Amino acid sequence: MMSKTSDILKGLAASPYYGRGQHFLTNRNIARRIAELAGPGPDDVVVEIGPGTGALTGLLVERANRVIAIESDRRLADYLNDVFKKKAQIIFGDALSFDYRELGESIGSPFMVVANLPYNISTELIFRLLDVREHVGKMVLMLQKEVAQRLGAVPGTKEYGVITVLVTLLTDVSVALSVGPGNFHPKPKVDSRVVVFDILSEPRIHITDMHLFKRVVRASFGTRRKTLRNSLKSLLDIIDRDTILLIEEETGLDFGRRGETLTIEEFAMITDALQRAVHSE
Repeated sequence: MMSKTSDILKGLAASPYYGRGQHFLTNRNIARRIAELAGPGPDDVVVEIGPGTGALTGLLVERANRVIAIESDRRLADYLNDVFKKKAQIIFGDALSFDYRELGESIGSPFMVVANLPYNISTELIFRLLDVREHVGKMVLMLQKEVAQRLGAVPGTKEYGVITVLVTLLTDVSVALSVGPGNFHPKPKVDSRVVVFDILSEPRIHITDMHLFKRVVRASFGTRRKTLRNSLKSLLDIIDRDTILLIEEETGLDFGRRGETLTIEEFAMITDALQRAVHSE
């Protein structure tokens, strides 16, 4: 396998994904550590996103009941199919359009997600996986250092954002491993972190309407320099300006603040008040 891997690496510059956020893990010790952090057992199904040359795939196959690897590069998908035969299910396709909900329903129990994510899709993919969190038990993801820092940010900081709020609400998250650029091909210009997400069985605080909560949060961060009062005007398709003022009065919050200063509890208060206002009309 190593000689074939070397040949694949030599030709990666011709890949349409080369230099577009995908960096292939080449350090087997780090791959082994990631597999240990995931800790799949003989009854577990693992979805690996971005398997690349299979540095991690083989370790997951040794531990899990079933490994499903989603690879967006046709040459790499063909290579992995040749290497793993029937030991792993290799899917050539886009991880952002893959139907994780359908997979979860077909399995009937939560699956793990393990990934060395292309940096340019990492945030969007985390959002997608959180949308189907009832089917995901655990995620172990290689992320750009800056993305990892955003996950644990606190209100009022520039790192604090939509992804911080949703990850804090729905998971226990921890940074487990720092990984330098020299462990990838090609070398990224940034450091990486391996982050473990344990999906909570219920949100950390009660949310009456998750869809509405997400709309409130996204609206609040839509333009970071705007006050909350102005940011929530993007919700005028369901409420009017007078209702925004009533919600401010009901919650007792100062809507002259910026959204980036709100805690998840305050976002929940606004969502509850907004839901009552919408349903009363």
